[in-house]
Amino acid sequence: MILVISSVGLFFLTILLMAGALGVNRGTGLLIASGSAICGASAIAVLSPVVGARDRDMSMALIVTTVAGLTGALLYPLISDWLSLSEKVYGVFCGSTLQQTGIVRLAASHMGAGALDLAIPVKMLRIAMLAPAAATLAMTTSMKATGRSDTGGAGKILMALKRAWFIPVFVAVALVFSFVEPAVTARGSIKPFATIFLSLALASIGLRVDFDSIRSMGSRPLLLGFAGWALVGSIILLALLILTR
Repeated sequence: MILVISSVGLFFLTILLMAGALGVNRGTGLLIASGSAICGASAIAVLSPVVGARDRDMSMALIVTTVAGLTGALLYPLISDWLSLSEKVYGVFCGSTLQQTGIVRLAASHMGAGALDLAIPVKMLRIAMLAPAAATLAMTTSMKATGRSDTGGAGKILMALKRAWFIPVFVAVALVFSFVEPAVTARGSIKPFATIFLSLALASIGLRVDFDSIRSMGSRPLLLGFAGWALVGSIILLALLILTR
C-alpha cells in the first residue's frame, strides 16, 4: 500500500516539476499528472473542472495518457521477458504504473492470472486516490484563485466545495456499492451503463476539440507524459526489484 501511494505522489511531483521545466501550462500539466497517477481518462474527466482546465488542456491530456498507456501495453511484456520479472513484481509493476485499468488488464495478462490478480487490486487502490486528489486540488486551486483577495478561510473552503461538489457523491456511491448487499449484487448489471456514460462524457469533450489549438501546444505535453511515466516507472520497478531480492 505504501508503494502504491508513493507511486501516486511521485507521478504528481515528477510530472508537475517537469511541466514547469518544459513550459507546459498548469492545466495541462495537472491533468497529465492526474491521468498518469490515478486512472487515465476517468481522472482527467473528473478533475478537469476542479482545476479549471480548458477543453484543449483536457483533450491533450487524454491524447497523451492514452498513447502512453498503449505504448506500455506493448513494452511491459517485453520488459518482463527481458528482465525475467517474477509474477509478483510484474503484477505490482503493471498495477502501480500503467494509466488505464483496461491497459493494466491487457499488460498483466501476459504473465497469466497470478499477475493479473495482483495488478488489479493495486490499480483499484490508485483509483481510490481520486477523491483525496480531487479534494486537495480543489483546495489548492481555490487558495490560488483567492490568494490575492480578501476571502477568508471559510470562503476558500466554500469555493473548494463548489469545485469538487461530487466528492461526497463519489465516496457515498463507492461505499454503497462496496458494502450494501443489494447494491453489491446489482453492481455487475449496472457497470456497463457506467462505461456508456463515461464514453458519452468523453465524446462530448471530443465534440468541443479544436485541433488547431491542440497543435499549437506543440510536442512538449507528449514529451512530458512519456518522460514522467518512464522516470516514475523506472523508479518503481527498481524499488520492486530491491524489495523482493
